[in-house]
Amino acid sequence: MKKLILALAVFVLLPVAAVAQDQRELLLTSDGRLFIAEQKFSDEHPEVGGDSMAYVSLTVRDGEAQQDLAVPGTLEPGVHANPALAYDKNSQTLFVFWQRSLSLMHSELVFQSLGPDLTWGPVASFGSVRNMRQNLRIAVTRKAQAPSIEDPSVTTAVSQINVHAVWWEVDVYDGVQSARYAMLTLENGTVVETSVHNLFEFVLEPEHIAENLGDVEVPEVFKHPALFVSPQQDSVAVLFGDIRDGSFNRVRIQPWKVANEARVHIPVGRQEGGKMRAPVLSASASATVNALGASDERIALYTTDTDVFRYVILSEEGWTEARELRLDATLNSDAAVRAVRRLVEHE
Repeated sequence: MKKLILALAVFVLLPVAAVAQDQRELLLTSDGRLFIAEQKFSDEHPEVGGDSMAYVSLTVRDGEAQQDLAVPGTLEPGVHANPALAYDKNSQTLFVFWQRSLSLMHSELVFQSLGPDLTWGPVASFGSVRNMRQNLRIAVTRKAQAPSIEDPSVTTAVSQINVHAVWWEVDVYDGVQSARYAMLTLENGTVVETSVHNLFEFVLEPEHIAENLGDVEVPEVFKHPALFVSPQQDSVAVLFGDIRDGSFNRVRIQPWKVANEARVHIPVGRQEGGKMRAPVLSASASATVNALGASDERIALYTTDTDVFRYVILSEEGWTEARELRLDATLNSDAAVRAVRRLVEHE
C-alpha cells in the first residue's frame, strides 16, 4: 500500500506542477462550430474565480464569433483535468467530460452539458467515487442493435447516441489496477442511462493470475486504453492491457437495446483476435500514450517524452519493436504523428 500511495501522489501532483500533453481537446461539428476544451491553472487566471486549483476552459468558435467560458463544474474545489468532448447533433448539446481529483487517494469522472443557447446543465458523475482514475478517453456511436419483440433473434440497427468512455482505475482499498469502461446513453441531450464495467469482463479468463494484483508493477503503456469507432458508427473497438496475465486485448463493444424495454441499453462485448503480448514502449508517468489506426488490425501507439517521439505498430505479426524519432527544428511532434499515421494507413 505504501507503493500505491506514492504512485497516487505523483499522479495528482502532475497536473498542477506541469501541463500534461493531453490537456486540450478539439471538437468540430458538422455545422462548422469548433469547441476547444483546455485545462488551465486557477492562479494564472484569477479573474475566473472559483475554488479549484486547475479548471477546464471551453472556447466556442462559430465563424468569426468566439466565446470563452469556464466550465462551471470545474470551478469547484479540486484539480480538474483530462477534458474530453462529445456532441449530440439532434439536440445540439455538447457534453464536457473531465476528471476531478479531491485528494491523493480519490478522483471521479464528471460531465456537464452545454445547450445550444450556451446554458449549462447540472454536474453529474459516473463510476465509484472511492477510487483513483486517469487517462480518460471517450468516443461516440450513433446506432444500436434492437432485437425484434416478436423474434429476439432478429435485430435491426436503430438510431441511438451512446458515449463510450475508457480509463485506468486504481482501487484504493486493495491497490488492484485495471482498465475500465462505461457506456452513457443519450436522449434529447440528456444522459438517461449509464453502464460501468471492468474491461476484462469481455475477455477470456487468463490461465494464471498473480496472487496479489495490488503489488504488480504496471508499465505505463498499460494505463492508456484506446478507443476506435467503427465506420458504421454502431460499435467501438477497445485496446487495453490486462495486468492479470500481462496481455493486451482487443474487444468489440456494441450498444444493444433490450427487447420489450424502451429505455434499457446494455453494452455487449466480444473479444477479437485473442490475447497478444504487450507492446514494449517506454513512457514516463507524466507522458500520454496515444493511439491511431487505419483499421482494427493495424494500430500504432506513440508517446512524446521531451525531444524523443517513440512508437510501436500492431500488425498481423504482432507488435513491432519500439522505434524512435528525434524531435528538432525540422521535425516536431505533430509532423511525427502525421508520418506514423501515413505509415499505418498506407504501408
